[in-house]
Amino acid sequence: MNEISMQDFCPLLENDPTLHILDVRPKINYHLGHVPGAVSLPLSSLEKRVRELDKNKHYYVICRSGNTSRQATDFLTQQGYQATNVQEGTLGYPGKLER
Repeated sequence: MNEISMQDFCPLLENDPTLHILDVRPKINYHLGHVPGAVSLPLSSLEKRVRELDKNKHYYVICRSGNTSRQATDFLTQQGYQATNVQEGTLGYPGKLER
């Protein structure tokens, strides 16, 4: 599985604010604070909504600590999507979370 540390992810985000970031936490948690540019796609909805994603794009998958996003990344990869798990999740994000 592809994984990236938060330390390596942050410079990517700074240099390319158009990264495709999926926040797979429940919507309530997403609305409490998420990494800038992240789109909410809860793990509970991922299987039903996976076809909304573009197989030509690379997705960075994030959650609170990196465990749920690991599951989502595994699923996406099995479905033929390019996905990378962001380790440490929003807990490890050093910047200000958006609401």
